[in-house]
Amino acid sequence: MDVVNIASIVSSITFLIGTCYKVFSVLHKTLEKLDELDEAQKRSERHIMKIALFNEGLPLEDRIQCGKRYLELGGNGTGKIQYDILLKRMETAIDHHFVYNTDKEVK
Repeated sequence: MDVVNIASIVSSITFLIGTCYKVFSVLHKTLEKLDELDEAQKRSERHIMKIALFNEGLPLEDRIQCGKRYLELGGNGTGKIQYDILLKRMETAIDHHFVYNTDKEVK
């Protein structure tokens, strides 16, 4: 093998390594951006669920489902307190409805 062939092989290997590095770099940046978008989407969804959780105009069942999703997304604080309040309100409504229906059947 002469010097020209060796230089050609080294040049080809260097080119391949450089190309692989650039491709890896682009893929890495793309994955970072996707992670950022995913986190932004979760923050937005959590915020929407919190708004719905405190919306008195929505049915109680829907607000409870929003609260559950809010907690799944990592929400806490006042949202968790409101969710607990809504759960207690639902339990009270179910107990009251059950007692009311039982009283009707007995009469």
